[in-house]
Amino acid sequence: MQTTLTRADIKRQLRKLNNGLRALTYNAYFDGIPVNQLAELAGENGFDTADFEGIYTGREGRATVDLGHGASMAFTWYKMGSGRYEIVAYAT
Repeated sequence: MQTTLTRADIKRQLRKLNNGLRALTYNAYFDGIPVNQLAELAGENGFDTADFEGIYTGREGRATVDLGHGASMAFTWYKMGSGRYEIVAYAT
């Protein structure tokens, strides 16, 4: 059974998702690109995670993932000299 969400519901879910993304990535560095963690946050906030499947490689890059309900998540990664990744992510 699919639930119809109002625009206000979607905005509320996006706000919660962006708060989670901020908590995950603010002043944090990763050994790899944390795609699973990004997808988990999206799923926990009621969004579709199917489009996260893919291959994310390279020293730097950008991806945009469809979350359903007219929403998407954009994230970028940059591999620093230390070998760790800096991630910037947001949902709209």
